[in-house]
Amino acid sequence: MLLCPPVIFISDVEDNYSSVGLKLASAFQWISAMSLQISNSWKWILKLDDDVILNLSQLENFVHRLQSSNNTIYCHVYQAEQPFRNNETKWFVPQDSYPYKFWPPYCQGPFYLFHIHVAKKLGQSFEAELNRNYVWPEDSFITGILPLLNDIQLQDISDKICSDIPWIMSAHWSTPVAIITSHLDPLQRLGYFQTHLQALSINTITVMLQRHCWAAAIFLLIMSTIGLLAFLFKLRIKPHK
Repeated sequence: MLLCPPVIFISDVEDNYSSVGLKLASAFQWISAMSLQISNSWKWILKLDDDVILNLSQLENFVHRLQSSNNTIYCHVYQAEQPFRNNETKWFVPQDSYPYKFWPPYCQGPFYLFHIHVAKKLGQSFEAELNRNYVWPEDSFITGILPLLNDIQLQDISDKICSDIPWIMSAHWSTPVAIITSHLDPLQRLGYFQTHLQALSINTITVMLQRHCWAAAIFLLIMSTIGLLAFLFKLRIKPHK
């Protein structure tokens, strides 16, 4: 149930790739302020990119198991990642902006979840560090550097998030909370939702196998092998010595 009308938040910063961190920090501060005006009924913030397929029922189940006042960001955590030093890439970070060899652990950007009071901490710390330790890659700064400075923990939930990996190839034998689908167009994304986040009926499995022919071949080979072994066992045929 929505407690207020849907809002499009427009921050007063130049709209370009390097200003994403500023826009996110502004949004988190606005949400924190708004939560105080509606009897603190907002508890969680989910930062989500538009190419992520979200399973709301799985997300709800996950959130219900969390402590309501924890000091943690839940995401796919990157460890020991290095800044891009190639000035031909859009992710280039010059040595004088960030002189260290590695980033602190930080979240994969398309999906991360945290409690409303963590947003307040991040917003306040963002203002304090803007003219001291700010670097423009927002994932590294907002979910890496700021949590490090404020004793905010990162909890890896990569087992609940698929990242551009067909479901049948992954270890997600239970339904994931989210699938990141940056390689798909909107129609493909809809099909992905229907075959990956809905109940696995026979028709759904058939569609999945049709989309991944090699997987279908492996599936049929396994089933044929099982069938042959069952047949040999039934006839009690023993191999010749």
